[in-house]
Amino acid sequence: VKKMDSVLTEILQATTQERQRAASDSIQELVMEANIKIATSKQALEALAEKSAAEDKRRPSAAEHKIRANMQQALARKQQQLLLDFQKLQMDHKSILEQRQEREMRLICPDASEDEVWQMMECGQTSSQLVMRRMAGA
Repeated sequence: VKKMDSVLTEILQATTQERQRAASDSIQELVMEANIKIATSKQALEALAEKSAAEDKRRPSAAEHKIRANMQQALARKQQQLLLDFQKLQMDHKSILEQRQEREMRLICPDASEDEVWQMMECGQTSSQLVMRRMAGA
C-alpha cells in the first residue's frame, strides 16, 4: 500500500507521457502483486479456520478454541483493513487520473463547459485526440 502511494505521487508529478506511462505500469504491477497476496492470505485464513475446526473436534478445549478464534478474528480484521486501504488507494488513483484528464481537456478546450468536458471523458476521448482534431481544423 505504501509503495502504491509513492507511485501515485509519481504519477501526479510526471511531466512527460513516458514518465506517466512508466508510473502507470508500475502501479499495474503492484496491483497484480497485491491481488495475488490478497488471494493467498484469504486462502490461508480459510485453511486456518478448517484446521481450527478439525482441532476443536479432536480436542475440544474451550480455552484453546477461544484463543484460536480470537487469533483468526484478529487476522481477518487486519486483512479486511488492508483490503479497505487497497480499495481506497485504487479509488484515489482513479480520481487522480480523472482530474489530470479533466485538466488536460480544459487546457485544450478552455471554452468547453463542465458537462462537455465530462462527456468527452466518458466517450473515451484523450487530450492527444483533441489536439489532433484541433490541428486538423475540426
